[in-house]
Formats: sequence, C-alpha cells, structure tokens
Amino acid sequence: LHLSDSMITRHLALQRKLSDACGVGLLDEHEALVITAMAGAKEFMEAVDFFNDKTKPWKKPSFDRHHIVEELIDVYHFLLQALNILEVDEDELDRVYCEKRNKNFQRIKEKLNAP
Repeated sequence: LHLSDSMITRHLALQRKLSDACGVGLLDEHEALVITAMAGAKEFMEAVDFFNDKTKPWKKPSFDRHHIVEELIDVYHFLLQALNILEVDEDELDRVYCEKRNKNFQRIKEKLNAP
C-alpha cells in the first residue's frame, strides 16, 4: 500500500488480506459471494436491531450511534469483500456507481414530470 492510494483502493487491499486470513479464497466464488452477502445483510440488521425493542415494554430502546457505526463498518467489510470476490476495482466501482446514480436521478426527474 502506498500513501498515494485512494481510500477505497486501500480498503479493498486491506479487506483482501483479512478475507485471505479468514479463508474466503478457499471457497467457490459463488459460495463466497452468497455467504458474504448474507453476512452483510445480518450486520445491517444488527445496526438497527435496537428498534425492535419498541414492542418490548420491559426494555427501553436506546439509540447508540457508536454501536450503529461499528455495525455499519461490519457491513462495509462485507461489501468490500464482495467487491474483491467480483474483482471490482476502484475505476469500475466509480463508473458503475455514477451510472446508477445518474439513472436514479433520471427516474426521479421522470416521476416528478409525469402527469
């Protein structure tokens, strides 16, 4: 890693090393992707799990920003892992992100101008 690397490139490389240490590369690509996606979804649910306490009168729901950020970092780890499994680099990530963002803005514009 070099100081000139972008943050996302650094994170992808760091996650690749962590994934290697966890044996992700030993799995079939499709199996690794499904396991990674399911783990990411689980972490996303853990980020908002405090909300489930609203239907439990014996518990007091508490919004813990630090805990939520930690869970979202776990989600980010699994997102980076999925991108690595699919061999998505920074350029492809930026290009596809921008294409999708523009498409979504176009959808909004079409809906707002619809009769």
